[in-house]
Amino acid sequence: MRILFLSRRDENTFVPGAQNTGSLNYPFSGTLQISGHDLGPCVEESWGDEDYEYWYSFDKANTEKLIAAIHGEEDPEAALIREFSGEEGCSRLESFCSEKKIKYRFSSYV
Repeated sequence: MRILFLSRRDENTFVPGAQNTGSLNYPFSGTLQISGHDLGPCVEESWGDEDYEYWYSFDKANTEKLIAAIHGEEDPEAALIREFSGEEGCSRLESFCSEKKIKYRFSSYV
């Protein structure tokens, strides 16, 4: 299942002039992947390309730990959206995982 949890396009986003999107993938395997995609002139100015993609990947054990920590056993997608959507979602996710000792792999592509 793939759910869009952030989509913004305006001049006042946290990356001005960019289009920011994020989605989560919580398949039947019990692992979680949260991905994001930023587009626009600010991205090009920072990275030399107008397209920046990134992923947070959690193995099964850490997916279960994260879902339990946000009390998302009954509705994991809603809990993930509640806790980590919005402009500061990635920062909140990283801080939360650090605090709770939840491990993930971060990857990005420019």
